[in-house]
Amino acid sequence: MKSIIVIFLLTLFLCAILSSCSKSDSNSNSGLKTDITFNNPVFSNIIVALNGSVQTVPPGGSVTYNAVSGKSATISGYTYGEPTPGHQAGLKMTWNSTLTLTGGTVSVNLNVPSDYFFLYITDSGVHNLTGLTVNYGLSDQTFDSLVIDANSVKYGVGYYKAHSNTTLRMTVQDQPNIYVNASNLNFAWTDNQTISINFGYKSAGKVSSDITGYFDITIAKSSHSVKCQSTVNLFCN
Repeated sequence: MKSIIVIFLLTLFLCAILSSCSKSDSNSNSGLKTDITFNNPVFSNIIVALNGSVQTVPPGGSVTYNAVSGKSATISGYTYGEPTPGHQAGLKMTWNSTLTLTGGTVSVNLNVPSDYFFLYITDSGVHNLTGLTVNYGLSDQTFDSLVIDANSVKYGVGYYKAHSNTTLRMTVQDQPNIYVNASNLNFAWTDNQTISINFGYKSAGKVSSDITGYFDITIAKSSHSVKCQSTVNLFCN
């Protein structure tokens, strides 16, 4: 009788082990390894994290995580404009996703969709500009406390929501009752698009109350194109 009980218990023990092994095998990645490359087709550094490991991807650049184990990976990332060090301007763009991994190599483009734009501002005139309002009077209105110096430097400012009636508004720094406006932006409505504004008012005297005509506006698609195989396009949210 004792031997029967011992055999029964051993049988249960072996079944438990085999069941555990079976479950382990069903969840196992069977040695699956994937190289994951993140591409930055936008205009500011992207901070990307894969399974908690953080790297910085420069504009037009890429970083690769080698031999990532498993059948899936959790990724996140963010970027924003920083016209001066430590000063965020515009919106913070974020990415969050789970990638299905099948081994080999996968390339991921971190895109900003066509209903946003990145803004560049150049002041080639003689009056500094300050206090940037984008989408004045709309639900997506933003305000950035910044100064664009009249030094002909092209400043990368930040990301903003694009509307058919988007406007940009700034104040002439030495004449704060005078606003300058840029409108009729005519977006290209492409992913990773930019708007480049050049303010070229050259008169050193009193600024006219109507100087809209002194803006040059350029619409552009990202020049940071990346061609690669097995590409996944992710869009910020």
